Parts: sequence; structure tokens; C-alpha cells
Amino acid sequence: MMVAEPTVKTGKKTVADWIAATEAGGNWELLDGELIPFGGWKDDIVGANAKHSNYVMLLIQLLLKIIPNGMLRTAPVGVILDDENTPEPDLFWMKEGGRCKEGETYWEGAPDLIVEILSPSTARDDRKRKFDLYEKHGVSEYWILDPFARLLEVYTLIDGKYQRLGIFDSSESFDSPALGVRVELGGVFA
Repeated sequence: MMVAEPTVKTGKKTVADWIAATEAGGNWELLDGELIPFGGWKDDIVGANAKHSNYVMLLIQLLLKIIPNGMLRTAPVGVILDDENTPEPDLFWMKEGGRCKEGETYWEGAPDLIVEILSPSTARDDRKRKFDLYEKHGVSEYWILDPFARLLEVYTLIDGKYQRLGIFDSSESFDSPALGVRVELGGVFA
């Protein structure tokens, strides 16, 4: 099924344009004032899409067991970070009393944890554009899951800059500063 391009002004787009595009149909992200169809998997093979979906479910199961409070959400739900940036992270968590607040159809402010699952068509944005965006807006922890290499990269915000906590495989675990718990990865890569 083809989703028609929304009719919006030319040049840099804003949250208002993102809302109009979303209401017109389809899912969109707004990154640096550019409207991008959400779900880079549309250009990828079906097997990759299934792999992505499986990892989303496995991560939800893991996080629901260990999050101390707050709310866990999954795409497609936009997070308004500023007037030119509304990403739709694969998963995000907001601690109770945190800066990310629920709007009518989206969230506003930086979540405490964001997880992106790489696909061939989104990896570059996940590793660069979104990395820089999440760092700039103060997302406390950023996880990048590579389903093909079966690795999880974990970054934690220290003095306004991401520091890599580590790259972990299924046999490893790590202490999450944002969650305040030990994260065992065995079930995620099962």
C-alpha cells in the first residue's frame, strides 16, 4: 500500500507539519526539520522486518521485568524534543516524575531511556542523527541494538555527553545507570 506524501510547506518542517502529515495518514518522523517516513524496514527484506519485531517483543519482556517505575512505550509514538525534531523511537521509557510528559497523541520532552533497533535503512540515522539528537536533549541512556551482529551498545549521559558504557552480547550483563538495575541480556538474544 502506498502512503501519499502529505501536503505541507516546502523548506524546514515543524512539529505542526509533522502533526498534519501524521493526521493525513502514515507514520512520520521529524528529524532536523525533515519529514521522514517512519519504519525504514519498508525497504528491507521481510525476514529483517520479522527479526526487528522479535527484538521489540523480547526487549519489552525484559524491560517490563526490570523497570523500577514510570512508563514504557513503543513506536509508532512520536516524542517531541523541539520544534524540528519528533523521532519515533522503537522503545522508550520515562521514569515517574521525569521530564517526558504525555500529550494527547504524542509525548513531549526527553525520555530517560531510548532503544533503537538497527535496520539497514535506518542504521546511519540511529547511529548519528538520533545519537546527536538524544545527547543534545539529555536522554539519560541510549541503547542501540544490532540484530544482525546480536550486540547491544549502551551509552550513558555524563556531563551532557554520551559515554559508551559498553558493547554487550548475550552472555553479558551490565548495570544501567538510568534504570538503576543490572540488565541480563541472555533472554534478548535467545
